[in-house]
Amino acid sequence: MSELTLGLVQMKCQKGAIEYNIISMYKYLEECRKIGVDIVCFPEMNITGRINPLKYSNAILYMYSPSIQRVADMSFLYQTIIIAGFVEKNYTGKPYITQFVAKDGKIAYYYRKRILGSDESELFSPGSEATVFSYSGCKFGLMICHDIDDERIFKEYAEKGTNLIFECAALGLPIGKSSKERGSHFQWWRNECKSKLSKHAKEYGMYIAAATQTGRISDEEFPGGGYVFAPGGKCIYETKDFSEGMLVAKIEITKVNQNIS
Repeated sequence: MSELTLGLVQMKCQKGAIEYNIISMYKYLEECRKIGVDIVCFPEMNITGRINPLKYSNAILYMYSPSIQRVADMSFLYQTIIIAGFVEKNYTGKPYITQFVAKDGKIAYYYRKRILGSDESELFSPGSEATVFSYSGCKFGLMICHDIDDERIFKEYAEKGTNLIFECAALGLPIGKSSKERGSHFQWWRNECKSKLSKHAKEYGMYIAAATQTGRISDEEFPGGGYVFAPGGKCIYETKDFSEGMLVAKIEITKVNQNIS
């Protein structure tokens, strides 16, 4: 049995403001150090913001750029595994939407978004491979936002013996005119997660944890939402609203999932 403490960050991520976004990570990492978080997961594209790469070409980063290495260094400084996201330069085509895993000051693994949204397919290249990393005798997988719409990805992770999948999201929605509308965005994404992630957690006998961008940024609004679903499908941790913060979840992983058909 492995006892793990997870941190799921719900934060505002400014478009193209890489320095600002990295500095914003520090307060969550300080909290992680005080609590003893094993793995902290930031939302999709938290470093670069959810940018249009044609408008923010200067914010497109290559995998081992100084900004990405700086975040990797933070994993050593704070002695926690960091999952963070950015828009990655692709030297042979359109950029990728990428999430990477930093451990002990190094970029250990990375995952490129495979299922692109309707407003992303003309701007980005899709990834093609699942990413599994190990820690404390457990296996972890990565997914990004619209990947939750493809059941084949969940099954692929299950077949690889994955114990927990991190779903990192940044859903750009029309700006709400009131707090009530913002609340409806939050509720919509909550329902999506409770419908799809709960189903797959139960079907494949694995934990699934979600971390989502929140707040009004430029011409978009992000719903927020942090969730943890247990292998039986029950939501055992969730954020109460769209406010910025970090959901801390303590879980016990006892065995590799076995519900694969």
